[in-house]
Amino acid sequence: MRRNLILLGVLPYIGELTMKKFALLICLAAFVSCVETPAEIELPKYSIDDLIPLNDSTRSLYYNDAAYIEFRQLIQDSTKRYDQIKLQEQNIISHYEDLLNIYNNSYSISNSFFENISSIHTFDAYTLHHLHASVDTNKVWVEEWLNGSAYTGIVGIDSLIKNYDIEVSFSYESSGGYNFTLKTQMPINYFALKTKLEKTGEFRYVAPDIIIGGGRGIYLVGGNQKLYEYILAWGDCPSGCIYSHYWEIEVTNQEITLLREYGDPLP
Repeated sequence: MRRNLILLGVLPYIGELTMKKFALLICLAAFVSCVETPAEIELPKYSIDDLIPLNDSTRSLYYNDAAYIEFRQLIQDSTKRYDQIKLQEQNIISHYEDLLNIYNNSYSISNSFFENISSIHTFDAYTLHHLHASVDTNKVWVEEWLNGSAYTGIVGIDSLIKNYDIEVSFSYESSGGYNFTLKTQMPINYFALKTKLEKTGEFRYVAPDIIIGGGRGIYLVGGNQKLYEYILAWGDCPSGCIYSHYWEIEVTNQEITLLREYGDPLP
């Protein structure tokens, strides 16, 4: 009987202790729910010491990225698209300096950006340096190209060869035609060069050297605002890529700001 009375006297305290623990757990759960998870917050991880210095090869890639940005800007003008072959060097340099600035500060933009920036370059930039041209085998002047000379004796062709420092190399012979690769050291608007070569009436066809695939690239998406979009794509890219991840980065007076990161989760 005495033992039962003792238990009855202790029970309220046990209940009170249990309620305190329960209340504590509720408070703890509320606190945790307010704290950002690692997926929501990026703690500083990299410094300038982790940055790999740019070499000549990488600088060349960024120059072509910048040239492709200028190319995309130029071809938005329906007149310049088919007439202006040379891209504006001043504009290319401006974009180029922005891209180098972004690279040199990539460690401070975001961990995910820094970890992937080295693999992001404009896949289509290759087309700014290459054209395919097919010539009928009965064209007398084609012997010059077959013999290694870039000049043909045709004023309309030779002026373009000279002005844009075009290198000509034989590719292969097909039914009724010889096929050549035209290569330029400077990036060019291939729509305009193609149009001007075709207007000479000396070619079966002229076409840019398009490569299927890609998906990665750097684009100017802000118009007058220097807003660059970096795209990392993967997953069956020859068919158009299944996944894509994006970073939108603004350059203002040399200051770099990540405005938005979105897309599929990075692999």
